[in-house]
Amino acid sequence: MKTIVRIICVLLVMCGILALASCKDDGTGDKNTDGTQGTDNESEVKYKATEGLLVYYIYRAAYEFTEEDLIEHNFDAEKSLKDQMYDDGHTWYDILVERAADNLTALLVWCNAAADDGVELDSGDYQQIEGVLIQQRITAAAEGYTLDDYLANIYNNTYITEAVLQAAYEFQHLSQKYSRVLEERFDKSLTEEMVAEQLGKDGSTDTTLTRNLGIIVLSADKYGSIESAAAQAEKILGQLKEEQPTYERFEEYALQHSDSSDIYYKNVAKGDMLSEIDEWLYSAETRKIGDMDVIVSDYGANIIYYESDGDPVNVANAKVKLVDKMFEDWFDQIKGKYGTLVPDGLIDALELDF
Repeated sequence: MKTIVRIICVLLVMCGILALASCKDDGTGDKNTDGTQGTDNESEVKYKATEGLLVYYIYRAAYEFTEEDLIEHNFDAEKSLKDQMYDDGHTWYDILVERAADNLTALLVWCNAAADDGVELDSGDYQQIEGVLIQQRITAAAEGYTLDDYLANIYNNTYITEAVLQAAYEFQHLSQKYSRVLEERFDKSLTEEMVAEQLGKDGSTDTTLTRNLGIIVLSADKYGSIESAAAQAEKILGQLKEEQPTYERFEEYALQHSDSSDIYYKNVAKGDMLSEIDEWLYSAETRKIGDMDVIVSDYGANIIYYESDGDPVNVANAKVKLVDKMFEDWFDQIKGKYGTLVPDGLIDALELDF
């Protein structure tokens, strides 16, 4: 089934306009200030923290709190976050900054490790990033603002700018891209003996075959509505069916049209995907390899390609656990390599009216 539990997913909680993050130091992000001095291993660090990205993650940390959290820790919306306690030793502001620094540090580790491993963004990645920024500029313009002014109005500060968002998208794309590289590398390193040992520990006997899929995502946000996304998906599907494509040809279409960098989904079990996709995969007894269809959901439209049968469920689950452990071990080894990535001076320099 599709691997969902990953170190990167555990460390990052991102969605909406602040869904992605990057600090690619190529002039696209906000400039380093006195608070963004190099780390202990500066010669090894390509990606560094900036004030804008730190503030970005402070807001992300705020969005993670649930209503139950607010009640449990006596949050008072009428008081400053700096003047009310989260627990005996920390104010609410302290907790937000601490969580933001942890999340930003984790992403900096991922991006620097990617750079060391020769993994970088390509033209397709940048095209996707620009597409999202265009939609955000349109949203701002509809309210009579530039995107910079729109963001300043929303967040009541000028730390989070269009440049910060662009850097943020680059960071997240690179992290996800490197996660896929590592996952493929770890998966290939698995041996039959390792899987057999894990199966023995799990004790599972579910040998139902999973399925491997290709998915082209056409988002409602990009096309303006679910109906428009679905219409475009049907048009693309018609072109594909005329070619009677192999999966390789489907993937070429995906690279051209998909609004997601995730295209291939390996070992998908019943219940792993959106209910609409799940129903298509498993409700038809005659479903066969090579089948294609458009599946519409609340998020837009998906063009599905049933590429092949996957591993049995018990084997797929065993592989997921083994690869997850490899991710954990890898991160534990790499996280200290780049020194202090979010220095105290950067945090102390912030002037936020919280």
